[in-house]
Amino acid sequence: MAKVVLVSAVTPSVLQTDANPAGTPQAAFEGLQAGLAANRSEFYRAVASGPFYNFDQPGVEASEAVVANWWRQGMTVLTRCRSGAGGRAVVAGSQRGQICARARPEPRPAA
Repeated sequence: MAKVVLVSAVTPSVLQTDANPAGTPQAAFEGLQAGLAANRSEFYRAVASGPFYNFDQPGVEASEAVVANWWRQGMTVLTRCRSGAGGRAVVAGSQRGQICARARPEPRPAA
């Protein structure tokens, strides 16, 4: 082999900054965090049935199967946290880590 090319994806920054004035304002991300913290179940259904898959556009019919699957995947994080499977493998300070920290049940007293 004479030449090698390395190709990787570079994720663009979507946050609005001085360097990226066309980005999304911080308030939009804060709104998502607030919605997630207020009612996770409702949040996952609302995002999937609206903007994420463009089901909120005229003439587009929402697929209940897609919305239900999105909800199932989002709610699985909480199930893993409560069972202990997800809580230990989470990076401290990550969004999932914060959710697991709040969802972890109190220790049971020894019988």
